[in-house]
Amino acid sequence: MLISGSSDPALLSAQVERALDENRRLHSLVEEKDRKIGLLETQIQQLMRDTSAIGEEQARLRRENSTLLKALASITKQQGGGEATK
Repeated sequence: MLISGSSDPALLSAQVERALDENRRLHSLVEEKDRKIGLLETQIQQLMRDTSAIGEEQARLRRENSTLLKALASITKQQGGGEATK
């Protein structure tokens, strides 16, 4: 913290140096946080793509299961009306 009204050049220089050090430290922290945010955004995008692909596969499998159940029911009906097990 700067002391107002101080005219001692050595004190002012030390205060400026501390402020610059703190500024560099904070800048480094911000850069690290930005890097982490970028990595997380990439991971989120990949997870969204994966979720979409899984949803599409699930819908396809549901359609396939429905078709297979209808075929099984038809075969069972043709074989004399025995009940299909689920």
